[in-house]
Amino acid sequence: MSDEMIASVLVTGSSRGIGLELVKTFLKRSKPPQHVFATCKNPTGAQELIDLDKKHSNLHIIQLDTTNQESVKAAYNEVKEILNGRGLTMVINNAGINCGLSLEMPSYEQMMMSYKTNTVGPLIVTEEFIPLLKQATQEGPKDKMCCSKASVINITSELGSLSKIPNVFLSFPAIPYSCSKAALNMLTRLQAETYKKDGILFVAIHPGWVQTDMGGPQELKKFSEKHENVIVIRLDSTDSASINATVKQVEKHLNGKNLDLLINNAGVLNPQSLETQTAEDMLQVYNINVVGPMLVTQAFHHLLKRYGEESNAKSAIIHISSLLGSIEGVPKMFSSFPVISYRCSKAALNMLACCHAVGYKQDGIISLAIHPGWVRTDMGGSQALLSKEESVGEIMKIISSLNETQSGTFVDYKGIHTPW
Repeated sequence: MSDEMIASVLVTGSSRGIGLELVKTFLKRSKPPQHVFATCKNPTGAQELIDLDKKHSNLHIIQLDTTNQESVKAAYNEVKEILNGRGLTMVINNAGINCGLSLEMPSYEQMMMSYKTNTVGPLIVTEEFIPLLKQATQEGPKDKMCCSKASVINITSELGSLSKIPNVFLSFPAIPYSCSKAALNMLTRLQAETYKKDGILFVAIHPGWVQTDMGGPQELKKFSEKHENVIVIRLDSTDSASINATVKQVEKHLNGKNLDLLINNAGVLNPQSLETQTAEDMLQVYNINVVGPMLVTQAFHHLLKRYGEESNAKSAIIHISSLLGSIEGVPKMFSSFPVISYRCSKAALNMLACCHAVGYKQDGIISLAIHPGWVRTDMGGSQALLSKEESVGEIMKIISSLNETQSGTFVDYKGIHTPW
């Protein structure tokens, strides 16, 4: 596709991620489109688009909610007026959502929301703009279908591939997302057949696993770009296949060396009380807060053990627990924090830490549970007493002076022994 081919392009979901990058790329071309229509739900909050708009007269920011028929119609009328009798060369249906990863069956709401946004949205956007696309076919090359004539690109995903799902599902169990993208792939094929006679090209493109809000944690990825010794690896601590894959990646990066410290930090808090707690919630929290650390530790045990054997030093396992897991502390704190599943899971995690201390003693492995304090995180809330920096700073002091006398203990972030 040469620079002079695209006369006008409309991109949905362009306030961030892939959509924003597409807009930037079109604008940076040596011969950019005469009109770049960047659409999003909330233009007033799209600061990067607003900044770009000040520099590029061919950029038009348009409000468009792809799941709202009236919003789509209004966007069409605005685009039509700007084009002033010309057709629209390209539509890129990029807007989409991912409800998250889970091996559990999704809810009705999750399934319908994903389908509405990822499949129905591209359908109604394309159908609304078909008149302008048909008009563009009369203005472009006459001999074949191509991007410079008229085209619709649906941004899909490898997770929508029926043939690939057996290989990727355990690593990316996004059921609503996968189903909606498979449906989008079918929609693309049907649109291609329907509008072939009109000379409109339709194609579905998997953009790859991209560093976006949907693709993964941005702050961690940006941090790793500045520090070559920080390696970001995907791990679902409750899934054996994911854990085994992570071990292989870690071994590859260690390149024959061993692991001297494992910190089991992943955990969840379910706010249910005695009156509202369900068996499903109890089991889910236990699975993540207790079974997960057990599986991860099992998988990395050989690397921790070999470290002690080859270096004559101690390796260590740190389980991030909580004061709410202290059985002795229940009478004082229960009324303030009646979180049943979380409390029970952390008490069980403390037991696991003790079992590791005894069971792995002969391997030269230290194991202890640490209460990090009440920290201002998504779990701790904004009213918590400690910043992340304060908590981690104190925990690092404990780590730097670890010895076998601390194995099998439960301490707070200052190293003070906490009652079981």
